Amino acid sequence: MGTCSIVFGLWILNYRLKRFLVLFNPWKDPRAAGYQTIQLNKVMSSAGFLGRGRHTVPNLI
Repeated sequence: MGTCSIVFGLWILNYRLKRFLVLFNPWKDPRAAGYQTIQLNKVMSSAGFLGRGRHTVPNLI
């Protein structure tokens, strides 16, 4: 029981460290841990902090 919890604790520590470090370089793991950070960068660069607004988005219908 103790060995299992130690192994699990080390695995969680490694996972948390990887998720933290991907904030600084999301392109290191673009399809897994860095995906959300990359998508956020794309959205913020195209729409800005306050967004594009309802009337500035092209009509897709």
